[in-house]
Amino acid sequence: MTEAIRGFTDMRNRRGKRSIDTGDATVGGDTESVTEAITLLNQYTDVDHVTYCKVVQELHNFKSRAAFFAMTVDRRRAWIEFIRGGLQ
Repeated sequence: MTEAIRGFTDMRNRRGKRSIDTGDATVGGDTESVTEAITLLNQYTDVDHVTYCKVVQELHNFKSRAAFFAMTVDRRRAWIEFIRGGLQ
């Protein structure tokens, strides 16, 4: 019985360590990446509040955030306008 409990504890610790180790992505779900994207979004001072909130919500998506970082200024502006009209 003690052997089984020890085995279960070891397995749980390994699983927990794995989930902690995967948090090192450059544009992953980390708050620093989201903060950088929002800082970039803040440069567009003429974006209305509703559109701003929609874009912030979309920037929590990994792929959208990675694309946002890679876009040129003109493409980023067009993307913000696209989000304003709704994703289809």
